[in-house]
Amino acid sequence: MQTLLRPLSHLNNRANRMPQKVGFTLAEVIIALALFGFGVAALTVGLQSTMRAIRLSIDRDIEAAFINQQIAGLNPWELTVESAYDQPTKTALTLNDGRSAYYSLLVDSDAATADIKRVNLYLYSSATATTPYRRYRREISPRQVSIDLGQTSSNYRDALGNIWVPGNQLYSTTAGSRAPGVMTTPASLTTYSTASTILLTNDQTLFQTGYEAVQDLDSDADFDLGVTFLGSLNNSYVIQIGAAEIDASTTAGARKMDVIINGTTMGTFDALAESGALNTAVVKTFRVQPRDYGDGVGVIRVLLSPSTGATKAARLAMISSALDRN
Repeated sequence: MQTLLRPLSHLNNRANRMPQKVGFTLAEVIIALALFGFGVAALTVGLQSTMRAIRLSIDRDIEAAFINQQIAGLNPWELTVESAYDQPTKTALTLNDGRSAYYSLLVDSDAATADIKRVNLYLYSSATATTPYRRYRREISPRQVSIDLGQTSSNYRDALGNIWVPGNQLYSTTAGSRAPGVMTTPASLTTYSTASTILLTNDQTLFQTGYEAVQDLDSDADFDLGVTFLGSLNNSYVIQIGAAEIDASTTAGARKMDVIINGTTMGTFDALAESGALNTAVVKTFRVQPRDYGDGVGVIRVLLSPSTGATKAARLAMISSALDRN
């Protein structure tokens, strides 16, 4: 038995005396360092990419705040909104984070949509740059269309901040040039005005001027005043009309008018009879639904026609259309 075990014991002793591997070879160290370097580089690239994404997101948020501020004052159906609000010349600005930039602003519309405008704002790195580094587009729909009848030159901002546009705009339902406006060629309308103080209003400008009818618009042998608005066929709208009687020769009932909207008589308007005094503002409200007259566009036609027994031509100082929020 001892003879048999000796060779095995001898082999075990030889195995125990074989050299053991200690540490790493130079090649292994180089490979490990290379892998570590690649890992650090990948991590750095990842972190840089993440930081760039965060920086871009912050930049866009700051730019969006500026753009929303610019758009906040726009009313898409202020008649000639495209030409009135276009700013093709680059304008310098300083963003909230201190960055300097230049911007231009252009407004266009979808020929197939009556009440949507697109605001395009372009950001440039310099005044001489020809290509914007960022472009933002917002679609806006009308809040209110307000027309200052009798005014022909400039917009008016009322005490509530609403913009009233001049009334010398002929309406159009033609695709690509749709706009609300009067139904009589503006140049042929008669303008009336007064320097007297108008009572019961904080907006003298709106009620001190207006238009007087000079054309028969409904074939009933008297002069009517008409204004057309555009809107969505799926929405209802609030129409407001207003005036003050400034003619001392007028008596109650003499300038009484039927308010006809899309062919339906909605009521009457008589500034003197309803206020009981000259130079006193009267505003009346009507809720209506646009009508399609055959061209696929929602239309609101407001016609002021002398009531039976009236002896004076129709007059109006202001008119507006707004989405019905109720």
